[in-house]
Amino acid sequence: MKRIVQTLSQKWPEYLLEILVITIGILGAFTLNNWNENRKQRADEQRMLYEILDNLKEDRSQLLKAETQLSNSVKSISYMRSGDLQNMNEDTLSKHLALFINFYKYYPIDNAYETLKTSSISISNNELKNDISKYYEYTQNRTQSGLLDVESQFNVHLIPFVRTYIKNFEWLNKAQPKKRSDEFFTALQTELIGAKDNNTQTLAALRRFLENNRELQKKIETELNQ
Repeated sequence: MKRIVQTLSQKWPEYLLEILVITIGILGAFTLNNWNENRKQRADEQRMLYEILDNLKEDRSQLLKAETQLSNSVKSISYMRSGDLQNMNEDTLSKHLALFINFYKYYPIDNAYETLKTSSISISNNELKNDISKYYEYTQNRTQSGLLDVESQFNVHLIPFVRTYIKNFEWLNKAQPKKRSDEFFTALQTELIGAKDNNTQTLAALRRFLENNRELQKKIETELNQ
């Protein structure tokens, strides 16, 4: 026992150094492992954000087409309601009828977000994570619902109207009445009144959604550039 104590008293600096070296080595390995893991998580997060950004750009491309089409429809509704339909030039009436009698089929693009929900990847910026979730879980669904209402209106009301009163119909190009009768103009006024509020409200919601899309793209780009 005396020999052990004597040995320790003589070599304790050496033993202490060995302990320190081992401890530092363990801590270094742990730190390096954490650094590598954080780096991998950040790379996965950035890859996912790039995919979401691509989806947003594709979504916006669709939405801009929908906005143009719906805006033209709203303008034509307003033009025909405020004008003298019975004395309107045939080509002018045909053009505005065609711009009114249509809908836009919107296919929400959300595959990157759906992948994010089922993966272990986490968005580190909580505000951005909430904005992405709100866009896909609420705003996109609400916009799609509005556009589906316009499509339903087309199927339920405008298809029968076209079959009854229109003889030559080309999508977004022309819609020539079979006969410019009082019955036709009365039916047209009914359809214009029925579509006005729905189309106008859907257009306003669509424009808000486009603004949400633009803002979310900017936030993601800012996050990626950090």
